[in-house]
Amino acid sequence: MKRSADYILENANILTLASPTPHTALAVGGGRVLGVGTPEELESLAGPGTRRENLGGRTILPGLNDNHCHPLAYADSFLKVDLSDVTTQEDFLQRLADRAAVTPAGEWIFGYGYNEMAFPQQREPDLAALDAAVGDHPLFVTRYCLHAAVVNSAALARVGWDETTQIPGGSLGKDANGRLTGRLDENAKMTMDTLVPAPSVETIAKAIQTVCQTYNAYGVTSIADMGSRAEEPPLLSVWAAARSAGYLTLRVSSYLMDPAFAVYDGTDLPYPFGDDLYRVAGRKLFVDGAVGGGTAGTSQPSAEGGYGIYHHSQEELDDLVWQVHARGIQISTHAMGDQAIRMTLDAYRKAQQRLPLPDIRHRIEHAAFADEALLGRMAEEGVWPLFNPNLHWYFGQSHITHYGQRGKTQYPFRAALDKGLLPGNGSDCPVTPPDPRPGLYAAVNRVTKEGTPLEASQAISPEEALKTYTLYGAYLTHEEQDKGTLEPGKLADFIVVDRNPLAVPPEELLDLQVERTVLGGKTVYAR
Repeated sequence: MKRSADYILENANILTLASPTPHTALAVGGGRVLGVGTPEELESLAGPGTRRENLGGRTILPGLNDNHCHPLAYADSFLKVDLSDVTTQEDFLQRLADRAAVTPAGEWIFGYGYNEMAFPQQREPDLAALDAAVGDHPLFVTRYCLHAAVVNSAALARVGWDETTQIPGGSLGKDANGRLTGRLDENAKMTMDTLVPAPSVETIAKAIQTVCQTYNAYGVTSIADMGSRAEEPPLLSVWAAARSAGYLTLRVSSYLMDPAFAVYDGTDLPYPFGDDLYRVAGRKLFVDGAVGGGTAGTSQPSAEGGYGIYHHSQEELDDLVWQVHARGIQISTHAMGDQAIRMTLDAYRKAQQRLPLPDIRHRIEHAAFADEALLGRMAEEGVWPLFNPNLHWYFGQSHITHYGQRGKTQYPFRAALDKGLLPGNGSDCPVTPPDPRPGLYAAVNRVTKEGTPLEASQAISPEEALKTYTLYGAYLTHEEQDKGTLEPGKLADFIVVDRNPLAVPPEELLDLQVERTVLGGKTVYAR
């Protein structure tokens, strides 16, 4: 028996992103799109209980897909001191001192989001200043990029680290006299993530509700969770708790990092596993550092003379990739610098030569310094890039400081599309806010928040930019049959916006307002 529509939206400007033809009506039933067309064309889908709504000419788009973010880190940030807007060392220290004043003696203090490049000194406060600000409280403050942090003496003592401590793939900052400064980079920071006390499952699950509500307000209906180093509380338990409590109003595809991957790799669960609301999609690996911190793995030196920090040698990476690839698990690898991208492609190619899996869709996250040759290899070898133009928007000035002209050429959307690649788009939240508009705007207009022009030849059209945040993201997670466009049979994930993003000047993409967000046919946000 043919299903009748639960409701039909009429007098709308529906951009399906599946074809250039706009439609005026959308029929939804059972959580999926039943039809798009004109009201007359959809009349056969109406039944006695079908509701009709006139949208007054408003525009409907597929729900947006933030295909690279860290939702558990974002949830955790709500429990920490927010330092994302501080511009002086004094303000940085005062906010931490204020938290210390109301924190029981000896308990940890956590902060997040600072950018020392915004301080006049362009460096964090030294260890003595951090100690003075928080007293005997252990302190752990994560930099905005999630690749670095600062700690105080009490934190170092709590985990037993000193000047002799060595962390493979990471570093503990030291001054000219060899004394610790409190700075942690790369794997040193990520190791500390696993050593500090974690909030309870219930606490993080409740914070996920705020994460989902915030994303929904920006029109986001799907995300790719690019992992969290901490395994306590257990990752799947957190998502299960959020779901059972009704907090989960996003579709989530998770890529597991260690130690989470190691825990679940010991089970007989297949990959991917889950359903269309929450699924574990694959494995997350790291190769290098971050452009914003000057630690990307590059073949040419940064302004400071460095070539980056590497988490693995080529041999180690080859072995890691093979272990995962041999099980048929999709791999998502963080690689920002050109040399790191080259290492990743080499590891993927070696694995494919041993065991061809032509549609595994291994990914490269960020791929900031991908050049024409590297993009050509991706297209030939079936490897898919994920770009973060919002990082250009928010932090382009520091990228240029570290890498000069190379800092302007990052995230080469035009070249990738011209080679037949389908680059996804992601906020890297909480590195930047979950708002997708800066990512769309920067991909089209190629400019930093301060107005500095970036490499204009890599600009793409508004329609192409929307596809990076919808269809291409769905492709990268093997879900293009279910979402990414508005077509019959696909999930009814869509948004209503106040203007047609394809018909307004590109400068107005930052002003786009979401009026309604719908997940599986149900409204999860209304303005």
